[in-house]
Amino acid sequence: MWLVIALGILVALPALVLSVPVGLRLRMDLYGRPVIGFRVEWLFGRVKKAFQPGEKPEEAACPGAGPAGEKAESDRKPLKEKRRPPKRKQVRYIARIIRTPGLLQSVTRLLKRLIRCVKVRSWFADFRVGLGDPCDTALLVGAASMVGRLAPCGDRVRLVAAFDDEPICEGQAGIEARIIPITLLPPVIAFLLSGSTIRTLITLIQW
Repeated sequence: MWLVIALGILVALPALVLSVPVGLRLRMDLYGRPVIGFRVEWLFGRVKKAFQPGEKPEEAACPGAGPAGEKAESDRKPLKEKRRPPKRKQVRYIARIIRTPGLLQSVTRLLKRLIRCVKVRSWFADFRVGLGDPCDTALLVGAASMVGRLAPCGDRVRLVAAFDDEPICEGQAGIEARIIPITLLPPVIAFLLSGSTIRTLITLIQW
């Protein structure tokens, strides 16, 4: 009896953890150099992690740098390089994998199912655009405004004309989505157990 309860807890606990939604936020700021920021939230905002490209840390100087360091590197025994198959053979294997019957269809089906698991909650776009010519800028912004009014989500897009002497495009855009991790398991398992995937794995093992 206790064994059944323990197994039930072991199955229910991961399922419960995977049922907690994961929030995704993607934001792009375009002011000269584009900056893209990505943020992940889990456990209803209790756990957060932001990813944003920044400057790479400077590499620390090695103690063996300089002539002594070069001598130390020269004293090291060269490692044996692994033998790699010729390029023609690699290309032949890659072409063989791509030509696996049903592989492209399985990958396409997997991508479609994964995209359906992503629920977009909100998005916006706010840009200041100028073509350098006031007439062309007015025509562009006017046409975009007309299309935006007819579109069902036109209120989320804001385009402001910039009558500058040089072409300009600056602003920001963002999207917020939510994923329930457990919903990703069925399409991934179906893809891994498909015949085309198994044949591809056999081909890779034989390589």
